[in-house]
Amino acid sequence: MASTEPNSSPPSTAKTSKVDPVLRNALRYTISAKEYKTLHEYLITRSPAALRKRAPHPAKVESSSRAGDEANAAAIRASLRVFIASQTGLQIWDLITTRLLARRPTKARTKTSILRSPNLRLSLSLSLILFLHRTLFRFFTRLRSNLLSKDAGPFRRRHPRIARSLTSRLAPAVGASLAGFALGVYPADQLRLTIAIYTSTRAAEFAYNALENEGWPFTSPILFPNNPSPLPSSLASIAPITDPAHPSISHLSCALLHPRNPSCSSTFLTYILTAFPPLAKFFALIFTLFSLPRYKAFLSSPTKELNSLAKRVMRMTLFITMAIGTSWGSICLFANLLPRNFIPTQRWFLGGFLGGLWGFVE
Repeated sequence: MASTEPNSSPPSTAKTSKVDPVLRNALRYTISAKEYKTLHEYLITRSPAALRKRAPHPAKVESSSRAGDEANAAAIRASLRVFIASQTGLQIWDLITTRLLARRPTKARTKTSILRSPNLRLSLSLSLILFLHRTLFRFFTRLRSNLLSKDAGPFRRRHPRIARSLTSRLAPAVGASLAGFALGVYPADQLRLTIAIYTSTRAAEFAYNALENEGWPFTSPILFPNNPSPLPSSLASIAPITDPAHPSISHLSCALLHPRNPSCSSTFLTYILTAFPPLAKFFALIFTLFSLPRYKAFLSSPTKELNSLAKRVMRMTLFITMAIGTSWGSICLFANLLPRNFIPTQRWFLGGFLGGLWGFVE
């Protein structure tokens, strides 16, 4: 009663037959074990006997995929499919635009080498981005898990900053974002600029959504000027400082020192131009009063005494103006140049020291 189907191969023959290493690797990097099982079930079992005999059994393909690194094979498979799909789509689009949609007969285009073909380089760029992103994300995820283990304790103690950076939750995502440099394979064209702008915009959108989910909603004061509370509730204590500040100011110290002007350098120059003349008038009056007892020297050699008085006034004015301006300007300078946690309290003394160096003028 029991009869075997003519199209099915005996399991014993499939298990005992050896799979060609070249064929096994080709199948592994082009199709997954599940996809090969479906292909074998619906297509290979209905093919001629010679092909069925040469095709490996799905169990063999699945066992070989388990033996190797399936993650790298999956990344290569995905990148190859992106390369083939994008290259095919670009070739079809070129055919449509040059043959079907062209209103005028196109001139014979100069042949370019394969390596300089924009379509090939775009397909290669997209496939490399996908492959590098998967590989780097997996690498940094494994590195993070290894650094968080007990065996990596000495390394974390020797290099605390590097360990904090690599064990952060964002480390795999930031490391995988380095795959975006593969976009440089494509020639510098408008399409590459468009892709870069779109990718940056989407990344900013995802970052905003992540901050909003963490309880850091931010309302742009430029887009919504009538909103009374653009900052989250956790930052309500600094609202008296940030509310009158210019929207483009990114440092709290700058918002406190010059809230109306977003440029630190222009504020510094404006201070010098506005503070120097009144100080010069003040010191001119003071030094003139101090010179009254020496009126006989002025009468005997007025030019020499006036030059000496002018030098004293200019030196003292320059010293006071630049000492105060440098001391306050160093706050903005350090906020823009130095990391937030680098000498957070000593930088105030360093700014005063830099301002005091103008004493050599006097």
